[in-house]
Amino acid sequence: QMAKKLEEKLYRSAKSKDEYMNEATLKARLQVVARSFHAQRNPHTPPELAGFCQQVALITAKLPADAALEYHKNVQNMLTNQDSYKQGLVNQQQRLLLLRHAMWCRESAKCKATPQCTEMKALWGHIGLCPNMTSCPVEHCISSKFVLSHFHQCSNSQCIVCSVVRQPIEAKDANGGLIMDPHQAMHKLNSLKRSSQQFATQMAMIQQKFKDWSMAQLQEHSKKLQVWAEQLKSQIQMLTVECTKQVELFRMALDPAAKVQYHSQAEELQKQLKELKAKLSRCAHQHKIMAFTINGRQTPPRHPTSFESAESMQNLLLKSTNQPNQQHIPMLETSLIQNTPVLDLPVKHEHPPDKKIKLDPSPPTTSSSTTTSTTLAVKAEPSPPPPPPASSGTCMLPQMTNAEIRAHVQSLQQSHCASLTVAQLKKKLDPILKNMMEHKFGWVFSTPVDPVALGIPDYFHVIKRPMDFGTIKKKLEGNVYKHMYPFAADVRLTFGNAMTFNNEGEEVYSLASDMLKDFNCEMAKLEAEIGADEAAARAKDGACQLCGSEGLVFEPAILYCNGDCNSKIRRNNYYFCSPDNKFHCCVACHPGLPDTITKPADGGPPYIKAELCRKKNDDVHEEPWVQCDSCNQWVHQICGLFSDKEKGSEFQCPTCLLQLDNRTVADKKVWTAKSLPRSKLSDYLERRVAKVLQAEDEAMKHDKLIIRQVSNIDKTLMVRDKMYHRYKDQAKYPSEHRFKSKCICMFQEIHGVSVLLFGMYVHEFDEQEAQCNSRRVYVSYLDSVNYLEPAYLRTKLYHEILIGYLEYVKQRGFHTAHIWACPPLKGDDYILYCHPETQKTPKSDRLRHWYIQMLMKAKEEGIVVEINNMYDEYWAVAHASPTDLPYFEGDYWVGLAEELIEKLDEEGKSAKKKKDHKTKKPKHPAKKDARDDVDFHDQLMHKLGEHIHPMKDDFLVVKLFPSCAQCKRAIHHGTVWKDSKTCLCDGCYQSQMSTQSNVKETPPYVPIKLTLKEKCSDPDDVVESEIFDTRQAFLSLCQANHYQFDELRRAKHTSMLTLFHLGQLTNGYIYSCNVCKADINSGTRWHCNTCVDYDVCAKCYETKAAAVAHGHPLEAVGTVSDVAKKALEERKKSIALHMQLLVHASSCDEGGCASANCEKMKELLRHGAQCKLRATGGCGVCRRVWALLQIHARQCRGSECRVPRCNDLREHLRKLALQQQLMDDRRRAAVTEQYSRQAEDDSNSGGC
Repeated sequence: QMAKKLEEKLYRSAKSKDEYMNEATLKARLQVVARSFHAQRNPHTPPELAGFCQQVALITAKLPADAALEYHKNVQNMLTNQDSYKQGLVNQQQRLLLLRHAMWCRESAKCKATPQCTEMKALWGHIGLCPNMTSCPVEHCISSKFVLSHFHQCSNSQCIVCSVVRQPIEAKDANGGLIMDPHQAMHKLNSLKRSSQQFATQMAMIQQKFKDWSMAQLQEHSKKLQVWAEQLKSQIQMLTVECTKQVELFRMALDPAAKVQYHSQAEELQKQLKELKAKLSRCAHQHKIMAFTINGRQTPPRHPTSFESAESMQNLLLKSTNQPNQQHIPMLETSLIQNTPVLDLPVKHEHPPDKKIKLDPSPPTTSSSTTTSTTLAVKAEPSPPPPPPASSGTCMLPQMTNAEIRAHVQSLQQSHCASLTVAQLKKKLDPILKNMMEHKFGWVFSTPVDPVALGIPDYFHVIKRPMDFGTIKKKLEGNVYKHMYPFAADVRLTFGNAMTFNNEGEEVYSLASDMLKDFNCEMAKLEAEIGADEAAARAKDGACQLCGSEGLVFEPAILYCNGDCNSKIRRNNYYFCSPDNKFHCCVACHPGLPDTITKPADGGPPYIKAELCRKKNDDVHEEPWVQCDSCNQWVHQICGLFSDKEKGSEFQCPTCLLQLDNRTVADKKVWTAKSLPRSKLSDYLERRVAKVLQAEDEAMKHDKLIIRQVSNIDKTLMVRDKMYHRYKDQAKYPSEHRFKSKCICMFQEIHGVSVLLFGMYVHEFDEQEAQCNSRRVYVSYLDSVNYLEPAYLRTKLYHEILIGYLEYVKQRGFHTAHIWACPPLKGDDYILYCHPETQKTPKSDRLRHWYIQMLMKAKEEGIVVEINNMYDEYWAVAHASPTDLPYFEGDYWVGLAEELIEKLDEEGKSAKKKKDHKTKKPKHPAKKDARDDVDFHDQLMHKLGEHIHPMKDDFLVVKLFPSCAQCKRAIHHGTVWKDSKTCLCDGCYQSQMSTQSNVKETPPYVPIKLTLKEKCSDPDDVVESEIFDTRQAFLSLCQANHYQFDELRRAKHTSMLTLFHLGQLTNGYIYSCNVCKADINSGTRWHCNTCVDYDVCAKCYETKAAAVAHGHPLEAVGTVSDVAKKALEERKKSIALHMQLLVHASSCDEGGCASANCEKMKELLRHGAQCKLRATGGCGVCRRVWALLQIHARQCRGSECRVPRCNDLREHLRKLALQQQLMDDRRRAAVTEQYSRQAEDDSNSGGC
């Protein structure tokens, strides 16, 4: 496999067949390819450095292999003779540093780091496209290419030219700040050059202090210090491991006396560690002084050369013990050294030791004992940590109380066993459970309690969480238990239920009490057996200090082809990818791509087909790490509830936060669900859920459950082509259906974090729609994860949300709800990405039963009048037509109709030669009723019935108001005539009475007056959310960023970042100050009612100069948080005016247009076309222009629109809709195949 990859790489990098077959350069080319493979596969390479290496590889691949190799050899020769080529080497190093800085620098104006930044950015843009390899008129072009080629080929870790550039960008400087760009390294390089004289002076002072010491005395004392340091390091390592074990035993112990013992032992060990660290610090300082003094006597002091300054700078920045120091000082490992004074020698250090610097983005791994750099797993009596960072916008921990932090850490530690696999843990727990089940009275607890058989009808009123050994055994066999604590909790719950329901002194109570004592003894033995191993596993250098795990990987990302097929790119298959990894194309669609591919998604420059890279879909992504700025411990970002959205953000681990005295909890504004806007619907559902919780347990805090309407937008559903063209004339069938799409989410506060547990998309069609869709709601998608506590309320609460929604829409005037009970396919997710392994996907019949159970409860409450299925509702009469069927987005029959119409058209063409066009009667299996004899007038209706009849029970029709038994129409006004079984509308009743021969035989009907709201108006405002407006948008966000729900810790982190995205401003139109040009996101906005678009922020208005200079009176307008309704209406009006102006300016060719704002809009459009920074690069003007173009594209229906990028954007929206249709069709095809197999199995079994 590797040989094939090498051969393929060689072939693609060669410019001609002769170059590919040239054996003289084969070895050199193989070395280059091998190094590029190593760089790609290195799991510890940070993404920024990997991106730099990838860009370098693309550029240097165009250079002739022999010329690049020759240049690399010349640089190696220069390194062997550094004195002669010192200036050239430094220049090359500076060139690489400047290039890497320019690649990631976001400064749009003058860069503060280096004046050459702008020049280097322009150089990057040139050399990526420059075809010249020997000479180029652009300055620094050819030389930069060859410097980059050396960087690409060099593997020497001590190379002074490129080793500094290779250091991970996550490395920390002496103050703990992240080195985001190499300008800090360049700054220190320049400062070291300027301070060479100071260096020589300090050397002379040190030598003066030891002038009376002989060389032999100095060397002997240095050796003693080195031996002493090794002994101290060994003792510290042993005590650190022992201290960590004691802390873990303290956390895991259940006995209070044992906890006190472990705590005292840990404190004693920490005191010893503190003393040893102080001794090691003094020893290291003295050894360093001895080394400087000895070196100064052997070689006279001199000014360091440019080359030495470069390497000294590298040592200062990186603290690499593997790299020899230029002054030949044998540096000790100082990761444990504190800044303590030297006691034995009267020497005062001018500079304290630098903070430990982490070079690797992942935690360290254990190395050999001779060069091990010990890192404390438990902070031993540290000095008080610094106060928390002023801005905690990227971490949830500062916003949590101490109790919440402790609960969060405990859940991480009990989520899995660090020293045992699930299978190994199962082997240890299985004998304990088996012994209890084989107990002579174990049968009492082995099966679930049957209240009917035992005559205890009130059992489930007393016991809210039933548990038994049989259920525990199923969970154990299903690998549900990842740690022994959840297993122990379930066993104790089993005995606790028995002791709660039975009185003390009864046989069952005594039996449960005795068996519980025996179980606790067995668990104590198991804890003692694996406790030490567990503590050691969690104390390893490569383990997360919170969860105890090492490298954890995400679920592989799902890629879809952006070409014509829009299909999923399978795992381990090849595909083509754009340089920014935002465009993917499968191998089958790649030949049909145009040379230039437009990029309407973000308004950036188009993709070039020739620049697409061929990749294999086999990437594995590891969870990112973050280092505590106080104790330097490493944890998973997910465990630490940290996000690197803001580069360089500070982080403090839970241990350091808990040690702070009088810590103030940050205000929760963005990171909690309670901060999201409320709505009438969300408040209504919350009240119903609160009543259920209060009825279940009065002590339960219902405020821990938060329901919010995160999206509420108007959408348009286009009728598919074949359906529309078939019925547009004969039935005046509409070409589109307008509806309101809502997304409802439920969160629960778990350990202080708002966790997203439930999501539901519903579509509402009001009274203005066509008769088939009028006053109907469609439950489009519903999804959840099983982290709700208490778990026994999960079904009841989700049912309550659905029932509450049906009651809410009934009050607004909707008369029918539709539900398709269709579980997701294997590997698919409806809303929440990546479900827990322990959460099973329900089968179709189980899901249908779940919905019917909910609807029956709603019927008992009088919310639902009748429950029917789609087939019985619409296939009852011969004149039924597909135009009578409700047309919903993603519904089963919508895609099926397109296929059947195509087949019917083909049959019609072939049948033109025949005269017989009679419609066959539908063939229904087994069951026969009156509908089997229906001869449908519409052939498509007959075909649809054949497919839907076997699965008719899955398509639920829920009637919220009575419907007429004869005409099948909902009765929402006037008089309804009702008997014991049926209802008739007033028209059908009068018709029946007039044709009835004997009025006395007519069953008695009771008239009931019905009043339905005239309009199904929505009292809630429009809520636009870029991530929740469609379920695909949220799924794509989660897949692209590895936001997963498969573990509780990941669900917490994902929910935190979801709330972060919801808290940010959308990409819609944003008001900006016309004076300072800043976005107005909060506070008061001063608006001019005379001008079309003039707003001033509060800060500029306070100066009064803005108001005076403008001339027109300005009106104070509150932001959305102040007066949401007024701001929303004004925003709609402003957007409408901007849309008119955009269309006008795009088509206006006059030089002096009468419109005052025409030229302004043209200038904005010109900026959007010419700006190189773009919206994705942070340009605020481009962002607003792009938002206007997107809003226009969603509304535009013109065939020849002149608005820029309108056609591209509409094509992009069409592809998104097509992708949704393909996903719906795939689901429909899978359901059809499932029922076809089931029908075949039934027929085969019947035949036997």
